Amino acid sequence: MKKSKNLFAALFIIFIMVMSTLGFIYSGGGSEKYNGYKFQQTDQGWATFVSRTNSYQTFTYLPSEVEDMGPIDIKGNLIYVVDKSNGYQGARLRDVFTSAGIISQFGSLDDNSTLPIIDCDGDNFVVVLDSSADEDFYLEDNCIFINGNLNKGIDFLAYVVFGIIV
Repeated sequence: MKKSKNLFAALFIIFIMVMSTLGFIYSGGGSEKYNGYKFQQTDQGWATFVSRTNSYQTFTYLPSEVEDMGPIDIKGNLIYVVDKSNGYQGARLRDVFTSAGIISQFGSLDDNSTLPIIDCDGDNFVVVLDSSADEDFYLEDNCIFINGNLNKGIDFLAYVVFGIIV
């Protein structure tokens, strides 16, 4: 009797270990396709190879989750980034532009800043990031306002400049 209990316990432990291993192998990230790009889920988000940058890029959102924010035509030789949030998101957006070969720099809508003062009526394109406002994404003259969920708006702009969302 004691032998059969030990055998049962050993088989149960082996069963749990095998099922855990199989669960780990088969649950490890999914993949999605969009406009000819294959997105693989990773620990950092959704990754895909972008030929325009000749590198893998990682996103928080899939293109299908942000495509309804556009269409938008990003134009101009210089894009200003106005970051009313913590500064990290503005730097992240500038990295996206740099990866796509677009020149960008920080600017300000406020006259009391040491940054270049810009407005939405000028010749250059402006992206305004504000994490403290209600979630919204809209275009006003030459300004794109990304409010609230900055990751979502930055992912959308990245998909546009990389040519994933056309």
